[in-house]
Amino acid sequence: MLALKRALLVILVLVIPAALTAFLYWGTGALLAATNRVIDPEIVRLAAMVEFAAFLFVAVLEAKDRWST
Repeated sequence: MLALKRALLVILVLVIPAALTAFLYWGTGALLAATNRVIDPEIVRLAAMVEFAAFLFVAVLEAKDRWST
């Protein structure tokens, strides 16, 4: 049971940040298209990289907190 729990935590750290980043990246593109606004694509990519780093940091901290319990 402990091995399954730890495997799920590893999957959480690998999947959730990427999924959240992809969702926000897609949502930003959809919102910009719906409002007929334009942003430099490099800024959008940079924002996605920062979001991914932040999501990954939070996921690692969450997994670290739950690892021992």
